[in-house]
Amino acid sequence: MQRITVTLEMHPDDYRRMREAAQTAQIPEPEFCALAIHKGVKVLMNCQADVSALLHPLNAGAMK
Repeated sequence: MQRITVTLEMHPDDYRRMREAAQTAQIPEPEFCALAIHKGVKVLMNCQADVSALLHPLNAGAMK
């Protein structure tokens, strides 16, 4: 399997929560982030309406 490197920028509070969650799960931070992204993508792709709202937040508000 080919891997790619991703650099993330996050709010300090989000970083703290991610570190705490990774430590609680006893998973190294890079692997925890990869797992969280993988899981998040699957969840979002199963709900296309939510994906559209996330990708186009201004348009979603105008549709109401």
